[in-house]
Amino acid sequence: MDFIGWFIAGFGLFAFLLVFVLGFFGLWMFIHAVIRTIKMWPAENVVNILMILLMCALPFIGAIVYYFVCYRASHVLTHQ
Repeated sequence: MDFIGWFIAGFGLFAFLLVFVLGFFGLWMFIHAVIRTIKMWPAENVVNILMILLMCALPFIGAIVYYFVCYRASHVLTHQ
């Protein structure tokens, strides 16, 4: 294979891994939102249901928003 062939193969592998990781992250955040909604029903159901709807409409963007708004807030880091 020449340089162009290796470049295309490398780019294809990179794109495949990127899509796989982003898809896994979105699925992970969606499952967490569903479990959190079930556990916290009816106290915080509105926020979690909105986040689930956002993740259904815009999967990756919704997962990022959910990560910073809900997931990270519920897992407070303790620095010692």
